[in-house]
Amino acid sequence: MSSRWRRATCLAGAVCLATAIAPIPAAHAQSRCTGTAASSPDLMAVPTVAERVLRFRDAWPMSNGAGVTIAIIDTGVADHPRLGGVADGGDVTGGAGAFHDCDAHGTFVAGLAAGRPGDDSFAGVAPGARVLSIRHTTGEEGTLASLASAVDSAVGQGARVINISLTSCAPPGM
Repeated sequence: MSSRWRRATCLAGAVCLATAIAPIPAAHAQSRCTGTAASSPDLMAVPTVAERVLRFRDAWPMSNGAGVTIAIIDTGVADHPRLGGVADGGDVTGGAGAFHDCDAHGTFVAGLAAGRPGDDSFAGVAPGARVLSIRHTTGEEGTLASLASAVDSAVGQGARVINISLTSCAPPGM
């Protein structure tokens, strides 16, 4: 792996470690759900390493994502106020709905993409963008066919940017 890609991975890791917009709302909690938060309140006091290096706030006077829909195809996205009103893009798992994010991953990703600035130093890359939540992954759910359906749905609902977060825990050789 080149040093450029290792650095990009470190930057993404720094963002993930340093930013969390909120715990999972109690209305979405289930017995197997866990809350999320920054590991230290001090992490929220200064811009993240990624923000300082990428300087995306410097681009906001030219474009902050306003008028752009970002589809988050993930574990769902909780409709947090700092996300500016998340749009319901559907739930291809047949489960609890696009706003149910038991794993907190989709909400976290949406915050990195489009979190609005708040009293802390955190903001997403494109805080003016509209977030479209499409729940695709939860527990054992999520197939290539449902992923294709989710992408088609995102495009059909006007997404110009699509974030897909997937994991695979299959044993080697499968």
